[in-house]
Amino acid sequence: MIYRVFLTPTAKSMLAAITKPYRSTLLKRVCGLKTDPEKQGIALVASLKGYRRLRVGRYRVIYQVRRSKITVLVVTVGIRQEEGTADVYALARKLLDLV
Repeated sequence: MIYRVFLTPTAKSMLAAITKPYRSTLLKRVCGLKTDPEKQGIALVASLKGYRRLRVGRYRVIYQVRRSKITVLVVTVGIRQEEGTADVYALARKLLDLV
């Protein structure tokens, strides 16, 4: 089954801010989520339960698989930074609290 992949406006702007060599690798992996997205990422827990993460080098892609709509929603793309405000997981939690 082929899934459609959507990026949130935040994910698009975060991806645009990444330098070109890393951005192209990330885009390839994000596009790869069209097939078997649940087999590619690892399920997240606690406040991000229901979401998955895809590790691409030092970057993380946080996404949600919506089986009923056959879509993948990419929420954030960024670097994991322990205890930092720019941490991709902290940002994902903050964005999802707003929804």
